[in-house]
Amino acid sequence: MLLTIHDGRVDVEGLKLTVPELALLRPEVTLPVDFVTIRYDGQMHLRSDGSNQSSGDVPWDLGDGLLADLPALTSELEALRAPAVTLESAKADKRVAINLLRDEKIFDGLSYLFPDGLTGMVDTREQPDFDNLQALTTLAQVLDAAGETGAVITFVDAEDQAHSLTPNQMIALGVAVTQRVATIYAASWPKKASVMAAATIAEVNAVDISTGWP
Repeated sequence: MLLTIHDGRVDVEGLKLTVPELALLRPEVTLPVDFVTIRYDGQMHLRSDGSNQSSGDVPWDLGDGLLADLPALTSELEALRAPAVTLESAKADKRVAINLLRDEKIFDGLSYLFPDGLTGMVDTREQPDFDNLQALTTLAQVLDAAGETGAVITFVDAEDQAHSLTPNQMIALGVAVTQRVATIYAASWPKKASVMAAATIAEVNAVDISTGWP
């Protein structure tokens, strides 16, 4: 393992931090200030003032302590550098979480009882799924306006079951999917309203976003 101190920066086995950061995390540590560069690996201890190089103590207690403290330093440095959580950032993160849950509910698809008596899942995971539904529904509306009443439209569900539908039945399927998506969106609105109304980060965190979905 290698500890390097060079020109105001500290490298503890690849963990790079500034001297001020180390002072915040380990205020009890006092680094040597008479050298531009120090390298220590537990076996060799070299110090340079920019012009001359000399050997330091081995073992070097300060160096050994920092190397041994690497796991704790790593996690503490990440926490130190993490953006401060503000009320607005907490609200933004919560809204993102609500949107993710909303989309997951939509992606689950719609369990639908088809006119042939079979129950199948209607895919609503990707945009092509909605494009296909929209195209078939539009076709159904055109055929219905022309007076077609036969089962002339084929719809294939998520289990690859083919269902023959009349224009009216295809329209009803399109409406069912649209209503389900609209209901899921509507369920997200009061959750977002509660987040926006929160006056503190604790109130934001207390908003329950896991329940109340259709």
